[in-house]
Order: sequence, then C-alpha cells, then structure tokens
Amino acid sequence: MKIKDVKVYLVETGCSVKWVFVEVETDEGLKGYSEASTVFREHAQAYVIKELKPYVLGRDPLEIRRNFNQIYKSHLDVRGPGSLEITALGAIEVACWDILGKKLNMPVYSLLGGKYNEKIRAYVHCEPVFPKEAHESKWIAKNATKLVEEGYRHLKFDPFWFYPEEETIGLKELNEAEDKVKKVRETVGEDIEVGVEIHAKYNLPSAIKICTRLEKYMPWFFEEPVGSEDPQALKHIAETITTPISSGERLCTRYAFKELITEHCVDIIQIDPVRAGGFLESQAIANMAETYTLPIIIHNPYGPIYDAICTQFATTTPNLFAIEYPKYYYITKPEDLRNKIVENYIKLDKGYIIASKEPGLGIEVNEETLKKYSKIIE
Repeated sequence: MKIKDVKVYLVETGCSVKWVFVEVETDEGLKGYSEASTVFREHAQAYVIKELKPYVLGRDPLEIRRNFNQIYKSHLDVRGPGSLEITALGAIEVACWDILGKKLNMPVYSLLGGKYNEKIRAYVHCEPVFPKEAHESKWIAKNATKLVEEGYRHLKFDPFWFYPEEETIGLKELNEAEDKVKKVRETVGEDIEVGVEIHAKYNLPSAIKICTRLEKYMPWFFEEPVGSEDPQALKHIAETITTPISSGERLCTRYAFKELITEHCVDIIQIDPVRAGGFLESQAIANMAETYTLPIIIHNPYGPIYDAICTQFATTTPNLFAIEYPKYYYITKPEDLRNKIVENYIKLDKGYIIASKEPGLGIEVNEETLKKYSKIIE
C-alpha cells in the first residue's frame, strides 16, 4: 500500500476560527483523516502541510514510526521547535493511524495498547470566545450554571481574556478577575472543579500575584501562569503556591517536554496530540509523565475530527486526568456543523466522553458536506 494523495481542507465555520482537515488517500482506496491543531494561523498551517506532501507521497502509510522519524530527522525545517511543521507532520501521522485502523477493522485505541478508560472525564469552557459581553462576570456565571445542569463537573475559563498591553497586571484588572472567579465559585459551589486559564499573559511577579490572590477560591488548576518556554519560572510558581500548575499545550515532541516533566516544573502535563507530533509522540510524553507520577490533560479547542483524535488517545492513556471539550467555546454557523461534517460523532454522557468502537478514529467524514464548507488546498 502506498500514499497516493494528500489533501488539506480549510473549513469555514462561520466564525473567526477555521478548521484544518487532512485527508491521506492510498492506492488501495483507503482514506485516513486528521485535523491540524492551530487557531488563527489556519492558512499558514494548511500550506505547511501542503509543502510536506512531496515527502509523503509513495510511502507506505502503515510504516508510521519510520515515516515520522525519516521526515523529522531529514527535513531541515521540520526538526526543531516549530509548531507549524510538527503539527503538519503530526496530522499526517494521525491520518495514517486512521488508515491502519480501517484496514485492520479496529479502533486506533486498540492499536495503541487497548482500552484503559471506559469513559473519559471532559472539561468545558464556561466562557465562549465571542461575543465580548460573554467575558463579563454575570455571563460566565450563567454559562457555568448551564453546563453544570447539563452534567459537567469540570469547568475552565480565562478571567483575563483580552490580552493586556503590558505584562505587569494592575490592581483594577486583578480585582476584576477576582470578581469573575468569585462569582463562578459562588454559583457552582464546592463540588464543581473550576480551572483558571491565564494564557501566559503576564510576567513572573504578576503571575505569582494572580495565583496567590485567587487560590482562596480553590481552583482546580492554574493553566499557563507563564509561558512553557521557561520551565524554571513555572517551577518557581509551583513551589510558591499549593494549587496545581498545568502547562504544555504549545510544546512539540517529547524533547520539548523533557525538562517540564523530569524537573517537576508543573503538576499537570497538557498534551495537544497533533501539535506534539501525533499519537506515538503523545504516548511517549504521557509515558514519561507517568514515570514521574504526573497526570495529563488533553488540549482541544478545535473541530470534530480533533474531538475523535483526542478521544482515541485518552481512551488508552492510564494517567489521564481529563480531556478538553470545546462545547460552546465558539459557535459555528450552522451550529450543528460538527455533526454535519462528521458522522458517528463522539458520544457524550453527563460530562463524560465515550470512544466509538468503529474502526480507525471511529468517525465517518461526509465528503460532500466537507467540500461544501471548505476550500481545498492541494
């Protein structure tokens, strides 16, 4: 079996976020699908995947490790920390797993070691990206209530959503953020976990000030109080406060995670499976984290194929803490676009996700609908 073609679909969602889908076709007629993990750089990501196409055509899609290593180690612009290049390679790697699963009539999680988690804890955002009013305290608390009523027990939001002009937080901004966290905690009570996202917006002194001020509201974790490019700064924060610190969603390959894990710089490792390099790299990272008794959270603010990718990985991962599910994070037009493009969509059950038993990623892509909402980058 040989790879005959690679197509990239830039999916128009009706909002500012686009989805980047990848289709790998073989000379036997099998097609594998994947999705690139990128937000607001979708056009650039699509063209980087296109540039990798000559390195992929003619290869056996079942030689997954060999293909990844050869391209990673021989291509000048792929090896290194560049997220667009590793994401492109990771997307192709995942599509090849989809092909392998379909050929063997098995779900990907069975090929990666088998089912470990019968159901997967999902956490959701109680603060959508748009409209701007949704970032007010009353909106966030209202959305949190709605999600709890739907059965979700794990929430997250960013009380500092719009990026500041300076890296030092002011008292007014800190007070406003505290008001949001306080209102959500008072609204949902103590039985619901609420993570606080910071998106690495501030410098180290400000991050410490934020975390120490908000700790009394019992956050589930603080996500990216500072950037993951400085693991020792994260470690300093982790040693200063008692609330767990999470980071890692922006990192590519196991090499970038090494210090974060082996130096215990954070308490929770976040993995973005495609950006990390695909299933095999993600497993290597999760295994390394397990060796150091660290749980993982799976990052996913993307589209429906990515939901399936994350679910397959989560199902086979022993040290899984939770999986991010982008319900209400942004509203597509039409609102049911996820279900229109992807059939056999993931099953949701009272705040948990259950993986499909169907072959490959467990989904069927409606090609006609996909083409209707997409621009093909060949």
